[in-house]
Amino acid sequence: MTNTYKTLNPLGSSAPKDLYDNASNFDEGMNSLLPSFKDRFDRRRETWSGMETAFRTMLDSFGFVYLADYVDGVPGIVLTSRNQYIVRDGVQYHLSPEAPLPFTTTGVWATDQTSFLAFTDDGALRLDLADQADPLKGAAMIGYLGAPLPTTLEALAASIAGVNAFRVVNTVAALEAGAPASVQFQMTSGYYGQGDSGGGVWYRRIPSDTTSASNGGTILVDVNGIRWYMCHNGSVNVEQFGIKPDGVTNAVGQLNIMLAVPTIREITFNAGPYLLTGNVSVGTGKTLRGIKGGGTSLIVSGAGTIILRQVTNISGFTVDCTNQSVGNWLFNLSTSQGSMEYVTIEDITTYHCKGFIVDDNHVSNVATNIRIRGISNRLLKGPCMLFRDVWAFLECRDIAADYVGNVAAQNFTAFSISNNQGCLFDNCEVTGTTGLVVGTNGAQIGFSFTNCLATYLRRCFADTVGGRGFFFSGCGYPRLVMCTTGLCDDTATYFSSCTDVQITNHYAAGRRGLAGATAGIPAMYFSACTGVMISGADVLNATGDGILTAANTTQLTLSGSRMASNGGRGLTTGAGSVSITTGCVFANNVTANYSLATSTDHLSGCQASSGALLNVTGPGAA
Repeated sequence: MTNTYKTLNPLGSSAPKDLYDNASNFDEGMNSLLPSFKDRFDRRRETWSGMETAFRTMLDSFGFVYLADYVDGVPGIVLTSRNQYIVRDGVQYHLSPEAPLPFTTTGVWATDQTSFLAFTDDGALRLDLADQADPLKGAAMIGYLGAPLPTTLEALAASIAGVNAFRVVNTVAALEAGAPASVQFQMTSGYYGQGDSGGGVWYRRIPSDTTSASNGGTILVDVNGIRWYMCHNGSVNVEQFGIKPDGVTNAVGQLNIMLAVPTIREITFNAGPYLLTGNVSVGTGKTLRGIKGGGTSLIVSGAGTIILRQVTNISGFTVDCTNQSVGNWLFNLSTSQGSMEYVTIEDITTYHCKGFIVDDNHVSNVATNIRIRGISNRLLKGPCMLFRDVWAFLECRDIAADYVGNVAAQNFTAFSISNNQGCLFDNCEVTGTTGLVVGTNGAQIGFSFTNCLATYLRRCFADTVGGRGFFFSGCGYPRLVMCTTGLCDDTATYFSSCTDVQITNHYAAGRRGLAGATAGIPAMYFSACTGVMISGADVLNATGDGILTAANTTQLTLSGSRMASNGGRGLTTGAGSVSITTGCVFANNVTANYSLATSTDHLSGCQASSGALLNVTGPGAA
């Protein structure tokens, strides 16, 4: 049926003959009951029917289920699946592929046997190994040094007694109660009780060690003074140190002990909740790993702060800071004892907290290569992030700072970065106060960058902030791509004394038309900036001008943008301005389309609300 033309043209051909052959191939591959067909390159392919048959055959080979013993003269065994088997005279049989389903035995073996196949030796062996009912089958069939393997750990311990004896106990307390001298290894099935996730394996330390103190986890000391050391690969669970997931017992003491053990590189957590009251100090090279997706619950109360050093990683936590002391940060990336490098914090959800702080006021120490990703901060009672003097390479991705305060007294900046070189914010979002008090939340800022070099914001969003959405002061090479800010009570996007600014595909909207909105606020503002390039911007609904430049902003290039429905002018340039605006649209601005302050301001190929084409050199307004 297939390959009427068989041109053998190369893959990707759009020749009508090849398209015809492709359609025929598809029809046969999907609808034929044959097991295979040939494609237009004359290669053998399985049909859908062939794949279904192969899949059923594979499933049938996965395992068999005993159904009944076959007794001659007794009919009526009904087999409904090919992985069911019967036993006749000690031999196991399963249905042949040709036998119909369901199949009912007649009780006459001469008639029935043509529909059955005897198991091969490996098939019978698989059945016997899977048998948990017969005491002579299953694990009892596996030999160990010429004898059957024991069926329990206790029997295993007994079977090797006197060699390197192994003992199983239920709790750490039972281990600490002492063991016979022959015991070299002990396993606990829990810490406080059997199955509580605190179990592990410990080995007897050399007799000469008589001084190591118990730390409640990797080192245990029994009543006879014997030191027992935990067997681990560098990753230890907190419950193996007796930390309780009850949300009531303070975990800080034992957690800090774990963090001080040099051989522990990774500390893992179960679901929790775990209570942290007090500071947790995460040293160099340590990882705190919760359950992916924020599946580990932490409750931080009192003066609790998680202090990080360099080369640390934290992930997988949901943190409730409702009862944390006011003014305390959740994460403090401290440089007080040395430089801060290669820190990763990700997959964290927080409630009612102040988020992350790096305050590098130690001249000889640096903070660099910090990555914060996948963070959701809800109902903040302080900044989401305050980074001062981070020397280089800060990467922040997928971070949400929601509800940064809800009263006038809570005036803080969600993201505050200063004196930083090399900063990336990607897909980060700020939602402002839940009850904006117009005119009183001015210090509440979405993103603030001061004296930073090479800052890149991509797909970032600031909404309903009492102050400014994006604020840059004294920055070089800031770049905003596909960013949005709207409904802020102050300027949506603000630049002061910045150089080499690039803004692309930007949306800046004010609060014009909303009750109580502060009057005269521009959507975008530039003061004493040099080298500003804006393209593809949408500047709308400001209570003042759409774009306002002031105090010698020069080398401004504005292209392919729209200034519409602003309460003042679409564009206003200030004294000392040097600008060129091309291919822009001015629509429905209340005061005027534009106001150009100097003879070095130019409009070219722009369109006004009336539809008129604007080719203008300042000074002038219209």
